[in-house]
Amino acid sequence: MHCHTKGLYISLWCYVFIIFSSFYSSQSNSAVEEICIALQPQTAQVINNFSQNLISLIGGNGNLIFSPFTLSIALGMLYLGARGNTAEQIKNAMHYSLLQSNNTVEGVHEHFHSLLVTLNETNGEYELFPAARLFSQLEYAFREEYLQKLKAYYDAEQEIVDFAQNGGEAIRKINEWVDTKTNGKIPELFQNPLDPSTVMVLLNAVYFKGLWEIPFHPLMTQNDVFHGVNGDKEIPFMEFRERVHYFFDSDTNYHFLELKYQGNHISMIFALPDSINGAPDLELNTNMLCKIRAGFRKRLTNVIIPKFKLNYDRTLIDDFKLMGMTDMFEDTANFTGMRNEADMYISLIKHKAVIELNEIGSEASAASAFVGSVRTMFHGPYFTADHPFLFFILDKRTGCILFLGRFMDP
Repeated sequence: MHCHTKGLYISLWCYVFIIFSSFYSSQSNSAVEEICIALQPQTAQVINNFSQNLISLIGGNGNLIFSPFTLSIALGMLYLGARGNTAEQIKNAMHYSLLQSNNTVEGVHEHFHSLLVTLNETNGEYELFPAARLFSQLEYAFREEYLQKLKAYYDAEQEIVDFAQNGGEAIRKINEWVDTKTNGKIPELFQNPLDPSTVMVLLNAVYFKGLWEIPFHPLMTQNDVFHGVNGDKEIPFMEFRERVHYFFDSDTNYHFLELKYQGNHISMIFALPDSINGAPDLELNTNMLCKIRAGFRKRLTNVIIPKFKLNYDRTLIDDFKLMGMTDMFEDTANFTGMRNEADMYISLIKHKAVIELNEIGSEASAASAFVGSVRTMFHGPYFTADHPFLFFILDKRTGCILFLGRFMDP
């Protein structure tokens, strides 16, 4: 029980639209894989390992999409104000020892800050906007040092609201901020006022909008059967035949496909099991990610993937507890790095994500037509995603998985 301790509310959300890029090498697969593992940035190891842990804990056979990047950044913001056993549990669960410079916690936040700076360096051909804000209760004092570091490391501003006496107005301001940062894609994060005991809402988001480098032609989109875990269903499939990065791994019996988005910084990779039965269970650890990247070769490939949109909303307290982060949810939680009094605990963690795949990306502009049918007399590889598959969106510059999902049923 939480007795009279006030609640700390965290809302984590993200909006994904569509993305891509490429990896290839003229060296042998094994040599490139070894180099990739050796040079994998520490921040990428932390975020990517967390993504694998979380999808394993979520389990089940349903569709999902979440942002390990967004969740990792938000946990970093919490870690900044955590102390004692609360901080130790976050550190151990997230393997922050990889990020500590000279055995200091400042190294964790320096690594995350560097990651955010890199992600904000776009070339104008796509939109990628991480954002963060702290909404705090009126007359509920936070340590100035925490607020300054929150701004310095995570570019998060504080906004004061009144959850206790004017909860409706507080939610209006939060929803308005969310609506602006997602370009109208998530107009209403909360429908009702939060509990009057709420003293802080910590928001973290990432919004991406991009266009395929090689668009699918809408005239080639046609209905076909997807063999989902809950039965067959006819849905629209996009199709083209182009030179793209493709790799079949005989050890796991998975087909991998990489497509590019304009800008060449971010890539979306599909992982399709050879078997059409059951849920994909590939472990996307550092070694596997490097093996995939090393194995890609540009080949003329017949690509058939579903046109789909996924919405996913999940509370994550149970998942975080299973990772070993239990103290933050109890009366014993120690966030005295945020404020002098030890009177806060986490009452809710909410994560929301959306992804949409269509023929041309995120805008309804025309795509160049191509001539001929992709279904006749073709002897190259086919990548036909007509049964459950995994997908992940990777930032090539940092090696971090921004979004991870699975498509199980239309």
